[in-house]
Amino acid sequence: MLLCKFNVVLLTLLLSLNISAFSDNECLKSTFQVTISHKGQPFGLAKNVLHIDKSACILKISHQKLKFINKSWMIDVCREPVHIKNTKGAVQIIKKTKECSGKATDEFCSKYNTIRMTIQDDGLIFAEGEKENIESDHGKVYCSYQLLNAYLDNSFVFSSSKDYEGILSGKNIKKVERVEIISNQTEPAVNSAPRPVMEGADNSEENKSNEAPIEPAPVTEEKKEDPKTTTF
Repeated sequence: MLLCKFNVVLLTLLLSLNISAFSDNECLKSTFQVTISHKGQPFGLAKNVLHIDKSACILKISHQKLKFINKSWMIDVCREPVHIKNTKGAVQIIKKTKECSGKATDEFCSKYNTIRMTIQDDGLIFAEGEKENIESDHGKVYCSYQLLNAYLDNSFVFSSSKDYEGILSGKNIKKVERVEIISNQTEPAVNSAPRPVMEGADNSEENKSNEAPIEPAPVTEEKKEDPKTTTF
């Protein structure tokens, strides 16, 4: 009897968690602002401040550390190619040219890792509330974190006019839906344009090169008479 009551309570708790968890579409189409701050090193005299301003597909992230170390980025998760805008000072566009796996150290992967660790260390760890509730600070930061990972890491470009399910969790991301990574390395074009022919010019060499090669006639060996069989 006690076991039966425990199962009922557990089932009710699981159902309540599923009901309160936000969907992919709720996260993508949501608009919010959230600011998380906590005392930082050294000695807790200064605060680390993380601010996220989200308007549908566009996320603006700013981070302040020790009052004078300021960083800011803007990411549009619905725009190709996959890129990050560094908005501190002059706008700098950093495009993704390869997957950020293993020990990738290019500029894009390094910047993505910085954004990811910043949200983890100064957002997810210190935000209040439940991550399943998008109305809480924790839920807002968690929603932003999942969108950025799907776009920057998995190269999935969203669309505000589509419905999604299982993309943020990574269950339904297919290779055909991932945007193609644009590489900076391009092969040199082969010049296949025909050579111009000038009127009156000597084009004999070109004509010779276009003529079919003439095969030499086969050499036949002459038959020699055997002196032993010669008759007079």
